[in-house]
Amino acid sequence: MVARAQSRQNSKVRSEPEEVDDFRELEDALRIDEHALEEALRDQPAMFYRVSKAYALEMSRRDAAKQALADAEARADLDIRDEAREEEARAARKGKDKDAMSSKIKLTEGEIKARVQLSAEVEQARAVLASRSDSVAKLTALKEAFQQRSYALKDLASLYVANYYTASENNA
Repeated sequence: MVARAQSRQNSKVRSEPEEVDDFRELEDALRIDEHALEEALRDQPAMFYRVSKAYALEMSRRDAAKQALADAEARADLDIRDEAREEEARAARKGKDKDAMSSKIKLTEGEIKARVQLSAEVEQARAVLASRSDSVAKLTALKEAFQQRSYALKDLASLYVANYYTASENNA
């Protein structure tokens, strides 16, 4: 059990800091300056690539967090069962009636499952997974927004070619 506790310490999921500045920069880049369409059209593929790459990376991190949660649940389950067996063995060594003692020590599957869910390691892994899932959701929205931006740029370029901006400036 000590070895499992030490391996648990070594295998804790490390959540890397979210690239908040990069995310905000990309969010700000969604805005289109109709007087700088050439620049916006030129930069669109590179920005979409950055968003897609960040999205893929965060999906991978979220998947790793899912696996870490499953691993934490398995370790907690084993620890709880080991502790129950050790307690039963201690009671038997003390010479007490094993049947009477085991009825007090034996845990139901529901009790084990509840203890697993309340385990500190499982709660931490669940929090990391929630954070990663939130990041994936934000990047999904950002990726979809950049796809919409691409369509908007196409329409704005059509307006530019039709001299819409020149006509509207003359009317002003």
